[in-house]
Amino acid sequence: MPKRPPVPIVGDVLDRLIAAAETPVERALVLILADTGVRISEAIGLEWRDLDLAARTINVERQHDGRAPKWGGTRYLALSDRLAAALAALDGPRDGRVLPFKIRHARTVLQRVARHAGITAPVRCHGMRHGFAVRLLETTHNDLLSVRDALGHGHTSTTDKYLRQAGTRVHEGMRRLG
Repeated sequence: MPKRPPVPIVGDVLDRLIAAAETPVERALVLILADTGVRISEAIGLEWRDLDLAARTINVERQHDGRAPKWGGTRYLALSDRLAAALAALDGPRDGRVLPFKIRHARTVLQRVARHAGITAPVRCHGMRHGFAVRLLETTHNDLLSVRDALGHGHTSTTDKYLRQAGTRVHEGMRRLG
């Protein structure tokens, strides 16, 4: 039986999820996933040295286990203002890991925030990644190469799967191009 693609977390569901994050670390987790599109293993692997809050940049250099990201190289992403603010609000030392979670615990935290938001549909970490891809496709006017690079895909054929997830708004935009 083929695997069902993740449901992109966008729009009202994403807004409710962000609003329902009760602690600074919950908010940071939700916004890292929502506003960077990193894989959960990459989010857990983020270290403070990977962030430049003043320049609003993030370097994705490793997964949670220290290995290189799935596609094999470092990628440089912009931090949204709301994500930079959420990261700045985190207490504790500014060395080591940004998020104090293992992958399973991060997934549990995301589910707890979703329940608190009253969201009954499944909210998955990879759905957050797909939601980021959908929003980036829309804001870059369907620039598939930019989305590929932001997601760290080795091939545009992988990124094209995210385009199919984007639904009719992206397809309507593509029709207007030609």
